[in-house]
Amino acid sequence: MTGSDPGDMFVVRNIANLVPPCTPTASAGVSSAIEFAVCELEVERVIVLGHARCGGIRALMAPRKAERETNFVGQWMRIAEPVAARVRRDLGHRDSAEQHHACELASILLSLANLLTYRWLKRRVDEGKLKLHG
Repeated sequence: MTGSDPGDMFVVRNIANLVPPCTPTASAGVSSAIEFAVCELEVERVIVLGHARCGGIRALMAPRKAERETNFVGQWMRIAEPVAARVRRDLGHRDSAEQHHACELASILLSLANLLTYRWLKRRVDEGKLKLHG
């Protein structure tokens, strides 16, 4: 699909491909992977790749009330709750498929904005050494 060789791409996958903002409580898994790619591997591009009919976004837009011992999914998806709230507010008159699609797109923009909260990443973008794509 990408025409790349093994080792050409550093891939981080998670539910809804979200990037948490840089905070002391940010997910160490995703944040450390971003730090490694940017600071150690000196990647030239970061691509936040979303997709249609995303199960993570579906879970965000219509959360289930199932009994669980943990709520890791709900905690993770809170990253995108402001986006979901805005979609519900601005597109509440649209059908759920349109709302989900809008939330999928907006979550990519949120993740791109969250990337810029990592000072060392933003510095590389400002220096023209790193490009962000969604």
